Amino acid sequence: MFSLRLPNPDIILELLGRSNGKALIYDPSYESALSKSTVSTYVAVDTRAIDVEDVSLPLNEKGRNGDDTIMIFHTSGSTSGCPKLVPCSYAWWDFTIRKAQQVMKPKSSRRRQDVTVWMGSMCHIAQTFMLAGVIQHGSCTVQFTQQAFSSDELVDMIRRCGLTRINQFPTYLSRHIRASRRDPKLLALLQGLDD
Repeated sequence: MFSLRLPNPDIILELLGRSNGKALIYDPSYESALSKSTVSTYVAVDTRAIDVEDVSLPLNEKGRNGDDTIMIFHTSGSTSGCPKLVPCSYAWWDFTIRKAQQVMKPKSSRRRQDVTVWMGSMCHIAQTFMLAGVIQHGSCTVQFTQQAFSSDELVDMIRRCGLTRINQFPTYLSRHIRASRRDPKLLALLQGLDD
């Protein structure tokens, strides 16, 4: 799985090669960008137009070694300028699911719906970790309009969507904290969050 936020398809193809990927499934809007692909490419099926009610995934009955790779994520590349591959083993993923259950446990003693904010691409482990925990608790997730959303958008998410916790990268979170020093209403809303 690769993020659409990567600057160009050459980086995706490079990561695919480094991970020994065999094929690429893509959205039809990216067809022209994949002319240099060295692996097989397949257009993703739009399941909204297909009746899939009676379709089920086959059971994964093969025994797996805990050290085998289940998924490969990637970093953003913000430090080195190039994303790095992050292979995850079955044992590591099993631990991650259990840890996410603990970390994302609703904290409110006010018995309100737990609502968190999206962190970013599912290709990055942070968002996948958060989603794994949210799903286990039946919590809700608000998707922002952009990753570096404004404090005004944060206020809207709290008031209109019932946001109870904010999980955001420090660079983005620090903007809201700085703004709250000048805005007592924003400060009060941030203080009212569970996390």
